[in-house]
Amino acid sequence: MSPPPEDAVAEIFADGGLNEADDEENDDDEEDHIDLPPPLWSRPSHFRVTRRGKIHKSVAERYLRDDLGLGYRISVQSTTRKTGGAVVATTGPARRIDDADELLASLVRPPSAGGSGGEAKKGGGGAENKMRVVICDANVLLHNLDVLEHPSRALSNIVVPQTALLECRHRSLTAYGRVVELLRSSSSSVPSSPDSGRCCIFFPDVHHVETQPTRQSNALTINDENDRRIRMVAEVYGSSLSGTGVEVVLLSDDAGSRSKATEEQGDVQLLYQPRSV
Repeated sequence: MSPPPEDAVAEIFADGGLNEADDEENDDDEEDHIDLPPPLWSRPSHFRVTRRGKIHKSVAERYLRDDLGLGYRISVQSTTRKTGGAVVATTGPARRIDDADELLASLVRPPSAGGSGGEAKKGGGGAENKMRVVICDANVLLHNLDVLEHPSRALSNIVVPQTALLECRHRSLTAYGRVVELLRSSSSSVPSSPDSGRCCIFFPDVHHVETQPTRQSNALTINDENDRRIRMVAEVYGSSLSGTGVEVVLLSDDAGSRSKATEEQGDVQLLYQPRSV
């Protein structure tokens, strides 16, 4: 195909016809731009090296949901059933926490903050009676579960992400059973129960639309993705409880994850505080 005559090309650029037309098209595109909601389907893939030195790629389909709220609490029904002569409380359905107001109503104050607990109110208080919501990493569930189960209830409000719970189940079934029992017993309505003054929330971050990290680099491993997803859980609670006086803490023994948490939040006011046990 022969190129256009030089005179015609010079005339086009002299009049600025191409530049003006492109500018008009760009302006129309900006005016017609529509912000689409995040997709509710993802297909994450990961690479790993086998013992024989081969590269294995695993691909999974994951469906996301935007109606999971701020997590779930496992309720305990008042009815009982007899099993082997012993009366055992029946676990009821999970109760969803829809918004920040419902979350504040579910939180309890630590015993040192004045009394045996109660509903949280907006505005918080001083440093002594400030309530805290603790998001637990997988290493905390594996190696520091005694701190979460302590009768003193120093950590009264605990959030267990699904990612951390699945890793705990993969590495220790004993610790996994204790975490599940902690989630169940924290909703007990019996006043004499040692866990009646504790709030434990299960957060399904694996299928939550707001806690899906973007794979910006091919060097992102599955462990890095899991750590990033748990940090995004802390961001969700930090943004939801911003201005209420409730402190959000990411509890992790991974120094690298705590360092990345500070870097990702930048120099602005931190939504949550990364700390170790």
